[in-house]
Amino acid sequence: MNPEIINLRNQLRPLDQSLLETIETRFKICKKIGDDKKANGLPIEDLKREKELIENRIKNSNLNPKFTEELLELIFKESKRLQNA
Repeated sequence: MNPEIINLRNQLRPLDQSLLETIETRFKICKKIGDDKKANGLPIEDLKREKELIENRIKNSNLNPKFTEELLELIFKESKRLQNA
């Protein structure tokens, strides 16, 4: 295999690990938010906030907007699942 490809793939490994660790940390915080929402009788889902966050991230990112939207929707879905647990 091409040494440059191997080198680039090796650069991706720690980035992938960091990305997953960041998402895991996010979910831990979301779980705490869910506990607080439950304790205070607040709804888990806030579609207005989700929409605002997605629009803001799309506006402030160089990523494909559809990808950004789908990624964040997936993250929000799992966050809500954890908050409802």
